[in-house]
Amino acid sequence: MIHWFEGPLEFLLNLHLHLPNLLSGLGVVTALIGKKGDLKFNLVLFNMLSLSLYVILTAHLNSL
Repeated sequence: MIHWFEGPLEFLLNLHLHLPNLLSGLGVVTALIGKKGDLKFNLVLFNMLSLSLYVILTAHLNSL
C-alpha cells in the first residue's frame, strides 16, 4: 500500500466518489488529443498509472 497517496485520495473521494477516475480519464483524453512526441507518451503513461492506482486503492478501501 502506498501511504503517501491515501490522504489525497480520501480527500478526492470525499468530494465525489468518481472524481479521481474522471480526472485521470480526462487527462488521458487530453493527452491523446495534444502534442505528439515524448510529452504525449509521458502524459498518457502518467494518467494511465494514476487511473490504475485509483482502481487498486479504491478496491483496497472497499475491501476494508
